[in-house]
Amino acid sequence: MLKCCFEFLGFAARVFWQIVNAVCFSNQVSNLPGGLWAERGDAALALGLSALGAALLSLACPAAAAWGGWRGLCAAQGLNGLAQGATIPAAHVLIARWVPKEERGALASIILSGI
Repeated sequence: MLKCCFEFLGFAARVFWQIVNAVCFSNQVSNLPGGLWAERGDAALALGLSALGAALLSLACPAAAAWGGWRGLCAAQGLNGLAQGATIPAAHVLIARWVPKEERGALASIILSGI
């Protein structure tokens, strides 16, 4: 399906991997600051704002692709990765603070697997 979307937009396969790398790299860059924010501040707020920011930036991706081509889409996806960076660390902080020790592993597995 992604291949069809990229062919429709006129993007080459190498552009697909640049966009994927933009998301992954920017997500990794923002993991540490997002984790520190969740640990030292309000983890629920960090998780909520991270999810909201990622959702809004995902909605903006078609407009970014129409406006800036593959570079605009790459920039929007990079910002999306930055917004997503606090999600996993904040989820772990919330699990550590609110779930009993005996249930942490199982709940973390369920949450992070996407079930």
